[in-house]
Amino acid sequence: MMMKKSIIIALLGLVIMGCSDFLQEEPYDFLSTTNFYKSEKDALAAVNAVYDILGSQGSVGIYWETHYLMMDLTTEESRLSTRTSQRKVEMDDLVWDATNIQASRLWNSSYIGINRANAAIARIPHIEMNEELKTRLLGEVKFIRALLYFNLVRAYGDVPIREEESTDLNVEWTREPKEQVYELIISDLKEAKTALPVSYDAVNVGRATRGAASGLLGKVYVTMAGNPLNDTSKWALAVEELRELVNAGNYALFEDYADVFSDQSENGVEHMFSVQFKKGGFFEGSLYNTFWSPRGNGGLTPLSGLEDVMAETEFYNTFNDSDIRKSVTFLTEYTNPATGETVSFPSSDLTSPACWKYFDPDGSGWRDNDNNWMVLRYSDVLLLYAEALNELNSGPDQEAYNAINQVRQRAGMPNLENMDVNSFREAVYQERSWELCYEGHRWYDLARQGRFVEVMQESGKEALPKHTLFPLPLDQLVINPVKQNPGY
Repeated sequence: MMMKKSIIIALLGLVIMGCSDFLQEEPYDFLSTTNFYKSEKDALAAVNAVYDILGSQGSVGIYWETHYLMMDLTTEESRLSTRTSQRKVEMDDLVWDATNIQASRLWNSSYIGINRANAAIARIPHIEMNEELKTRLLGEVKFIRALLYFNLVRAYGDVPIREEESTDLNVEWTREPKEQVYELIISDLKEAKTALPVSYDAVNVGRATRGAASGLLGKVYVTMAGNPLNDTSKWALAVEELRELVNAGNYALFEDYADVFSDQSENGVEHMFSVQFKKGGFFEGSLYNTFWSPRGNGGLTPLSGLEDVMAETEFYNTFNDSDIRKSVTFLTEYTNPATGETVSFPSSDLTSPACWKYFDPDGSGWRDNDNNWMVLRYSDVLLLYAEALNELNSGPDQEAYNAINQVRQRAGMPNLENMDVNSFREAVYQERSWELCYEGHRWYDLARQGRFVEVMQESGKEALPKHTLFPLPLDQLVINPVKQNPGY
């Protein structure tokens, strides 16, 4: 039985539902830390609570809804179809400000998760338990803390650094320079890489691994080499880290691109770290199957689709018809199960292509689907590796071609060859867009590439330089009158 996230956190009462595996729950009263962190079971419950912030249903779970609305909807790849939510309209139209709830949720949820991680890091070492398991659990927590800080520093720039647990998250704080935030991220990932196993047994599949820590560290180096730090010394570190990971041979691409997104192949050979979801009425399912599907589809998906976020037609048109990814990524025609009629794009029932990566044929409710959210997969690593090699060597070598062409070959696209540093860079940028669209990478990519404003304006969106960062939440500025990001 694969590990699935299934702990429920009641933040107001600080009640943790711990579990010996991710499908068996036992309640723990954690109102006082003196009643907690006494046993191995307590340590597991505390670490599971850190995982929970990633996918918890509703406004708290970072990857349940918040992340894709901020990192996909804000780009030229997506559009908002159902324009009834102000927080989403502001994201789609690039008119968000410091009062936007969506931008506040990423900040608040991340620091809730960081606080849980800090508590676990401080308390678990004192528990009498299996030392090997203790080391592993601390590695898992440091991986997640690094991921949370990585999201924060990319989204907001200079942010507070908290390494101690606190009973009050609304305390005074100062913004620390991005460089210091990255120092902590790198330190956490290096420790996690040492502490974590290469793989897990069936019960624990889905937890952070050594490869996940290494892949995320390589991505951190690539990000630091780009905008806004532009620390080109990090290209060499990225190549070193990613080469070690690629040569280890623990990951590979699925032969069929569709298998990347099938719930029958979750946590497979290409999946390096995913947020775990499980349908079944336990409030542990995902919503992507319903939110990304066309409205009024006659029961093809739960609630006949909510059509919350759809693909931009212009982006769909950038795909070559021979690219296998096109038919996997987009829905442009379907048979309505209720009427038997064929619905095709473009029509009044399908005004633009739907993102179809997250279709779950067995979904049982609008937020009760099995689709995991992939935070890091191997094709992402290969493209990062190709990019870093090109930048380090002032042009692509055979390793760089091998990396990007693995991704293209699976897509049925011809190999790249005979390119200079600039044309290869553009090719990698484009390949990332085709390969990783609707997976929460696009805003991050465009921001670090220094192309967000240019690409958005070319697509017709009125982007400004301020949109390469999100504003600090207004409620936090009331507590701490620090300097807001430029333009807000």
